Amino acid sequence: MVNSDNITKLIDELKGLLDGYRSYGQMAVDVIDALDRLRCFAVDGKFSEASKIADDLVSQVNFYRDFVPDLAAKTNDIQRALRSLA
Repeated sequence: MVNSDNITKLIDELKGLLDGYRSYGQMAVDVIDALDRLRCFAVDGKFSEASKIADDLVSQVNFYRDFVPDLAAKTNDIQRALRSLA
């Protein structure tokens, strides 16, 4: 069963992956900031708001799917988990 603890774990894993990309540009920093906001919503049980952020992230990351498949997969995992709770 998916709960906020599962989602925060997925978010933390994705943030760990993105930390290595901070030097590549502002987009990585922006995604990390969005993940922080998403995490706050998830912890507060505001899954609908968190899901909107996840949907935006999936759209942004879609372009990089072939270049960074782990990023796309983890983003999709977060989106699916949130949709199951929203």
